[in-house]
Order: sequence, then C-alpha cells, then structure tokens
Amino acid sequence: VVLAFVACVFGQGLVAGVHARRFGSIPPQEVAREKILAAGTPGERHLVIVRYSPEHSPHTEYVFNRADIDNARIVWARDMGEEKNKELLDYYPNRRVWLLQPDAPALSLVPYAARR
Repeated sequence: VVLAFVACVFGQGLVAGVHARRFGSIPPQEVAREKILAAGTPGERHLVIVRYSPEHSPHTEYVFNRADIDNARIVWARDMGEEKNKELLDYYPNRRVWLLQPDAPALSLVPYAARR
C-alpha cells in the first residue's frame, strides 16, 4: 500500500512536470516574481506581503525565501495583520514594499500602504 501511494504521488508529480515543460506553463509564483522585478529598478530590493483569501488553496504557495533571507533581492512574507507587518517594515526599512493578493480575480500586486 505504501509503495502504491509513493508511486501515485511520484507519477502525479512527473505528469505535472511533463505538462508544464511541454506547454510552457509558468507557476503563478514566478509570474508574480517577474512582475515585481519588472516594476522595480535594477538592484532594488523588495519585501512582498502576501495576503491570501480564506478560500486560498494550500497547494499554491507564494511565500518562499532564500536561505540568506536578509540578502535576498525579494523577501516574501505572509500578511500577519497591520501591527505585525509593521515589525517587518521596521526590520526592512530600505526595501520597496508590495502587497500581493494572489486570490484576487486578476493577480493583484500593488504598493503596500501602511500607517507608519
């Protein structure tokens, strides 16, 4: 039973990978990343706060960071509410801050407006 489960999971991943390569589909996370980089100037650093809707699928994750987060060009964080987000803004004062709402009808990426 365990082997059959592993084979199914592996097979599903293999089929998804072949489909993505054949049809050139780009994961939504990469679309958001490219939009952010295109909106900024070369060398600019970004902080992206991701606000999921209650209906968000846990199978599509946007918040992934490099091992050395502080030196990454883009830092991704989940929306934690205004008070906790302020801690992030204070920790990364020299970054351009964005709000990403991936569950909006059209992937919403706007400058983050918070009370400082």
